[in-house]
Amino acid sequence: MPTWEAGASVDATAACRAALELARARTERGHEAWALRLQAEIQLRAVDDAEGAIGSYALARDMSQDLDMKPLAALALLGRSRALLRLGRAAESQRDLDSAHRLLAEMKMRLPKHMAGDV
Repeated sequence: MPTWEAGASVDATAACRAALELARARTERGHEAWALRLQAEIQLRAVDDAEGAIGSYALARDMSQDLDMKPLAALALLGRSRALLRLGRAAESQRDLDSAHRLLAEMKMRLPKHMAGDV
């Protein structure tokens, strides 16, 4: 988990909110899905809101699946798995982790090494 400097999470949250608003105003669903994943990362890492992160990851996953953005869907599943695990919901976490690995395998991709320790 990264170390956040004082105020950095506030800045990140504001920038993410602006990105979401812009994507929604322009009906850019792909950018909205990426911004939702970013929002989830901020919620999980900076403000310690695992419940909020689970919801944001789920929205990013659903939107990315609708748009056939499989790499983003896999990342959202991985993130949601981390958030679920943080709340002690190990069985749900494992289901999302398994789904992410299946999706990555379908694309002939592997989990990046820098992320392997996160889940």
